[in-house]
Amino acid sequence: MPRGPTRDKRRTYKSKDQKGFPLSSKDKGIPKHTLEGKSDLSGSSEEEGSEGVVQADFVFFDPKPDDFHGVKILLQTYLDDTQWDLSGFVDLILAQTTVGTVVKMEGDDDDTPFSIVTALNLGRYKDHKCIEELKEFLLKVCQEKDVIKDLGLLMGEQAHDVGLLVSQRVVNFPQLLPPLHDALFDEVSWATEDEPTAELRNSFCFKCYLLLKDYRLMGLVMAVEAAKISTFRQQLQYLVVES
Repeated sequence: MPRGPTRDKRRTYKSKDQKGFPLSSKDKGIPKHTLEGKSDLSGSSEEEGSEGVVQADFVFFDPKPDDFHGVKILLQTYLDDTQWDLSGFVDLILAQTTVGTVVKMEGDDDDTPFSIVTALNLGRYKDHKCIEELKEFLLKVCQEKDVIKDLGLLMGEQAHDVGLLVSQRVVNFPQLLPPLHDALFDEVSWATEDEPTAELRNSFCFKCYLLLKDYRLMGLVMAVEAAKISTFRQQLQYLVVES
């Protein structure tokens, strides 16, 4: 089921006169999508004029156990072709339902996830095998000594202040990124107020986010200070404009 109107999410992500997010493609034959936001936002339909154009709606859902296999497929190359506890990693993601989003296509009988985004506290989950193996992988493939030192601090002494921002999608639509990450950062903010215990609330008070990239092409990771998230959101919007 789509998300309910927790903390006025329904109102937050769509006002009465707000339309959905039209996703366009420059290549003929690639589907155009209308993005649905939190809960059950309806995307606005576009006039049909291009041959081979298909209309579809993406819907945002809370992670749930039934998404295990689909999310595992999305993340199968998260650490390249390394053998690691991917199943345990997926379990962590799906167990954290207050912060995290699974994107699916409305009307898809297979209920296949098209994207996953979440933020995991590296300190909170430091003793899990999957997180230990992820740290080992990053430090192993990192070639620059200065980066290794900084990365070691982020994943060691400072781990409780660091959120691992996991963002994977099966379709190459950068237009998905801004609303997905907007939703994530809003949920993180809400979690610092709404989680039932002080320990859980504090676990979402991130000072820094760590994002894995294609280290062979773009470098190993990118660290984004929580205080600069607004700039990061603007960069995502710029990516959409340039696409």
